[in-house]
Amino acid sequence: MAVVKKISLVGTSPVGWHEAVQGAVRTAARTLRHLHELEVTRLSARVEGDQVVEYRAEIRLAFRVEET
Repeated sequence: MAVVKKISLVGTSPVGWHEAVQGAVRTAARTLRHLHELEVTRLSARVEGDQVVEYRAEIRLAFRVEET
């Protein structure tokens, strides 16, 4: 039987939401194994003046827990 754990992460990017999601997954993959799926739960952006300066993507990332 497999056990899957979900964690919440927020990725950021000056380029776009896709890159914010990718950045969060890449960073998580440095220390987590068996990444399984993700769900984007919220998209937002930081604005300065009339420009979007930072895209933010909140995700729920699932990974399989290793059995010992």
